[in-house]
Amino acid sequence: MQEKLLLRKKAKNIRSGLDIVSISEKIVNNLFGLECFISAKNIFCYNSFGNEVITQQILNIAEKNIYIPRVRGDLMEVCPYEKGQFTVSSFGIYEPTGSPLKELGVLDLIIMPALMADKKGYRLGYGKGYYDRFVAGLQKAVPKVILIPQELVVDELPRDCFDCKSEISVTQNRILYSQL
Repeated sequence: MQEKLLLRKKAKNIRSGLDIVSISEKIVNNLFGLECFISAKNIFCYNSFGNEVITQQILNIAEKNIYIPRVRGDLMEVCPYEKGQFTVSSFGIYEPTGSPLKELGVLDLIIMPALMADKKGYRLGYGKGYYDRFVAGLQKAVPKVILIPQELVVDELPRDCFDCKSEISVTQNRILYSQL
């Protein structure tokens, strides 16, 4: 646990020194070329804040149904993205005000934020476990993608049994497919 806390602090320090606007543009362009993104109709994507990889270009794609998270207690709800329909959460994140999606089985792709990621497909989040619980509760396997600057990819992260694994990590330089 202490190791993850130190890594979170290190990741935030590294990320604060990056040109996240330029890096985000390259990462999103790489994402747009992925077959799993091209074929997806219903995408669950985080609404970026702070120094996270910027997702605004993804959220504004008219040809796809985009859903974003809203935190309720220990769980995340999946809500349709509607421009301008937000409230600010206790975490300072803009969350949707609309009704949550009832049938999560329609989701084709999940795009997750991360402070760090490793080459095996694991991510270091903020430590609350929202995405781990969300993914564990899905009834079907849905491809998971991490958007992460290359500077924050490491060989291996410490992990717990409940940490979810992604299939793909997209950086500004390359696409990493998870190793088994």
